Amino acid sequence: MTTTSQPPSYDEYTAGQPPSGSALLEVEDGLTMNQRTRGRSAWTGLECFAEKLWAHLSALYVLWFISFVIACCAMSQANKNKAKIHSSSSSSSSSLSHYNHYASRCEMFPNLLYGDDVISFEGHHYQVIGGNWAKITWRTAEQDAWSRCYDGAPGYLATIESEEENAYLQSQLVYHHGYQVEDQAWIGATDMTTEGSFEWVDAWGVGDTFYGPGVTGHYENFQQGEPNENGSEDCVAFNQYGRWNDVNCYKQLQFFFVEFDA
Repeated sequence: MTTTSQPPSYDEYTAGQPPSGSALLEVEDGLTMNQRTRGRSAWTGLECFAEKLWAHLSALYVLWFISFVIACCAMSQANKNKAKIHSSSSSSSSSLSHYNHYASRCEMFPNLLYGDDVISFEGHHYQVIGGNWAKITWRTAEQDAWSRCYDGAPGYLATIESEEENAYLQSQLVYHHGYQVEDQAWIGATDMTTEGSFEWVDAWGVGDTFYGPGVTGHYENFQQGEPNENGSEDCVAFNQYGRWNDVNCYKQLQFFFVEFDA
């Protein structure tokens, strides 16, 4: 006959006597020792999880706070730069109605010449850039000129306003070490705005029309038969004799003249 095991009495439990049979011990709250042990383990696991979760949340908060501070600093600097731009724009005596980004750049890097010599004539400063190996479009020349700085002033494709200035640049072109016969150079003139009306598009005097219907009193040196009013020829090339010709802006020439108002 099978004998059923009985749980220990409270007196037996408190007296330290071992329980009879294989029954699980009961305590005053109605839980066995195994159940209480499992409860404690579960609670310890929850505590560990909570600690790790808090550590991760704390780290994320710190990262967010650092990002917030950096963003605030960046916005503050951007506002200062914007104020500086507006201040410079309003105080400029030039005819440009917008702030010249390249002028600001040249304030930080006053002499970006890329190894080419600066030459001077009657208060003007120039670089003759290129060589017989080069293939340069007008747009490429313009962007390159803008990127250059001399004595804090940005460069631009040359504006030629007198016969003497034209003759000087012609001599510098043909005596350049990279020059070959029939090489040509870009200057800063186009009729992109109005066909047949040529203007200087760079420098602080941007927009000055020097050639076209009804325009007089300005220097120009177009060769005979030019400009020929071809709608696809909007940019001006300067040849070995110092004569000008309107050509396609994407024609590849060997040189360009950079001028600085330094």
